[in-house]
Amino acid sequence: MTKHSEGTSCTPLVVLLYCGWSYVLDGVQSALENNVPVVVLQGTGGVADALANVLETSKKDRKSSSGGRDKEWTGTVIDEVLRQQVKEEFTKVHEKGSEVGEYKIMQCLQKRELITVVHIDEEETTMVNAVIRALLKSKSVPEVLRILDYYMPARLFDGEGAAAAAHNDNEQNPKHPSGKDTVGMFLVQAMLMDQAEIVQFIIDHNGVDITAFFTKAVISKLYEVQNCSPILIKL
Repeated sequence: MTKHSEGTSCTPLVVLLYCGWSYVLDGVQSALENNVPVVVLQGTGGVADALANVLETSKKDRKSSSGGRDKEWTGTVIDEVLRQQVKEEFTKVHEKGSEVGEYKIMQCLQKRELITVVHIDEEETTMVNAVIRALLKSKSVPEVLRILDYYMPARLFDGEGAAAAAHNDNEQNPKHPSGKDTVGMFLVQAMLMDQAEIVQFIIDHNGVDITAFFTKAVISKLYEVQNCSPILIKL
């Protein structure tokens, strides 16, 4: 783990949930409680699919009758609809079910903003983007800049040699995203998530070649997201 002079760490932590039995929920819950993001690989079975499925339900707006009036609930609502689905999904993992396991899943949902779901059949770059989104959700701007610095053409912070190491690794593993590709992924995801400071950092310090990077395909994708329009106009 790389330490900096102020005692912070630039080493990003992300939990990848692949399949898994009920006992792995202890680690997932602990990670979320410590603000470590979790990327769930849907389609791998086990608690990964259970958590991914109930997460989608928890995001939906539902109505609950209270005092003769229908009340709109938005966000993570632990109601009977969700409880029943948690029970059904967990029974797929353990035939007899488990109240403890069901409770842990519902506890994880309380931190659903730190959970990102990606399907196992997606391309590798899609999974990398999922990890980047997870980091952008959970890290402060200074922490993200420290992570980005590793992949920038010229290092701006301490830790000499890391950028060269990333370059050498890419030469040995050409299928892996290069440092430039990774910065480009960070740029797109930061724009999609309306994180202007990170976008500005990448552009100001020549993290990507703007004229080559912003192709018609990239711009069209960004314009599909309403939040990106103001940032694109500034560019």
